[in-house]
Amino acid sequence: FYVLGAVRTPGVYRIKGRADMLTLLTLAGGLADNHGSTAFIFRRARAAASAADPQPAAVVARAEEEDDYQVESANISGLMKGIVKNNVSLEPGDIVRIPPADVFFIGGEVAAPGSFSLKEGTTLRQAIALARGMTFKAAPSRGTIFREDPATGKQQEIRVDISAVMTNKKPDMPIMANDIIIIPDSRLKAVGGALLSAFGMATVNRGAVIR
Repeated sequence: FYVLGAVRTPGVYRIKGRADMLTLLTLAGGLADNHGSTAFIFRRARAAASAADPQPAAVVARAEEEDDYQVESANISGLMKGIVKNNVSLEPGDIVRIPPADVFFIGGEVAAPGSFSLKEGTTLRQAIALARGMTFKAAPSRGTIFREDPATGKQQEIRVDISAVMTNKKPDMPIMANDIIIIPDSRLKAVGGALLSAFGMATVNRGAVIR
């Protein structure tokens, strides 16, 4: 069995007897801190036997020549919560890949700026809470979200009145992968100054902060 991605010790493992996802993850040292919620299982498709080659060996040989794989998914978050049905069975030769979780960034006048794992359904309010709230110097009415347009790849600059969102005067909004949320200092007139102050970096490009 092969396990790749967001586990503590990726590699090849042998499992005697019944193999399942939980056993493989245990052998791999458990999940890494940045693991995503879904595992993908790449399994070589089994070619059907025909009258011309009814022997199993011939079927396997043809499958290997065709290098045909099918992909299944497993709910890792559910498994970690103890939902037994998510402990899927594995077959010899399976390749299990666990992608890292998507992240978003928040900087400026918050208590704990930085990058955070993006969970499904994360909203702007939750993002502020993860950053332990805003400081007394914050100007939340001039918040900005930098977001990559998936269609064009260009960076969008979305102005957000975060104070109105936090007080229910405006609806909450979902956060997307690689969003950069900036809450400027009330003393800074430009968001660019807050961006530089928050990250100590020169520019933002394609959803990542570039030095």
